[in-house]
Amino acid sequence: MNKINIKNFYLKNRLWIFISLLASMFLLNCFFKEVTYIAFSILILLVVFDNTEKSISYLIFSLPFSFIYQFTSIVMFITSVFIEFIKFFIIYIFKDKGKINLLSIILCLIFFIYCILPIGKYNYNLLLKFAFFVFIFAFLICCTIKPEIFKVGFNIKILVYSILLSCVFGLFNLVSPFLQSIDGKLIFGNGLIRYGALMHHPNVFAMLCEITLSILAYEIITGQHKWHYLFLFCLTCFVGIFTFSKTYLIIVFVVLLSLLIWLFIKNWKKALLVLFLLTFLGVIVYFAVPNFISTYVSRFVGSISNCNSFADFMNMITTGRYDLWFKTCVYLGQNLLCLFFGNGLGANAIASYSTHNAYLSMIYQLGIVGSILLILAIGYLIKTLFKKVKVSKAIIIPILVILLLFLVEDTIFYVFF
Repeated sequence: MNKINIKNFYLKNRLWIFISLLASMFLLNCFFKEVTYIAFSILILLVVFDNTEKSISYLIFSLPFSFIYQFTSIVMFITSVFIEFIKFFIIYIFKDKGKINLLSIILCLIFFIYCILPIGKYNYNLLLKFAFFVFIFAFLICCTIKPEIFKVGFNIKILVYSILLSCVFGLFNLVSPFLQSIDGKLIFGNGLIRYGALMHHPNVFAMLCEITLSILAYEIITGQHKWHYLFLFCLTCFVGIFTFSKTYLIIVFVVLLSLLIWLFIKNWKKALLVLFLLTFLGVIVYFAVPNFISTYVSRFVGSISNCNSFADFMNMITTGRYDLWFKTCVYLGQNLLCLFFGNGLGANAIASYSTHNAYLSMIYQLGIVGSILLILAIGYLIKTLFKKVKVSKAIIIPILVILLLFLVEDTIFYVFF
């Protein structure tokens, strides 16, 4: 009888048992780099042998921990993602006897063929960018085939739990020589304390929180979930604020304003609850970090008295991004071949590793022609998805967040070498 109860318990709670196992491994990984191989090998095994729905949940839970040991943890995490895609398509094609939309495959192939044409200055970044775009297209195709397996409402909750747990684990930076030896440091740049949990840069952690908040807002607005999603929204707002990212504060304001307007119209009690929670957390931050407000203000406006020109003012507001944008625009204007056909997918950026603007980087690397091909392919896949899945008008919130992020970050066009 006991064996039956244990078996039933295992079958009923298998997902959470293995998530707890992964969490334990990631905790040990904060102290010993060798555990990276064990933790992510377990993830790969779970992806291979468990069903598709649970495999996706394991991957989502592991995402905030994928930067623990660069580049090993990133490579192993990406490997597990590609294994998941391969497994998905094998099951769909050979077991379910399903068919893939031929036009979507043709559009993706045209884009990839364009990317390898001998018209640009290609380098090792090309392979990485290829991998990223294969991931994006594979993900979108999977969504158009079986959107229900992603269980967005459930998995966004798992992602928030993982983000909060990674924030706690990140505090071991204070006592762990291993964490102190890698890029994910507690203190980043000019003595300013910017917290990025276990991510390699606070801005990366900020982007993860921003996208998570936008999806949480969508799930709350669609009314499919309980009140505790409001608490998760507020907690994510809270931990992300310590990245001291300008973009984060702007995007959170946009998302929060959209959410509060909807809540006041539909359910004023929920709106008051969100305001109370955020006010309470704000008071805690104020007393815990007395210079919190002044630090954020200085991040936004800096020293205006040192600005001697419009360019100085814009660089102050954009943290030096304006010069990068201006140089890229000037280069594109002077090099029409690059403007129309690009310098090659993954081509080295001008004057730095990043233009900090995905739109400019896309044109710089792919040109107008390649950018149109990419937009057509992604647009067609999203249109196909929306035909199969009924979405609320609130979908504009995560879409707007992604578009805003593209204004200040390279995201998938970032140059690594």
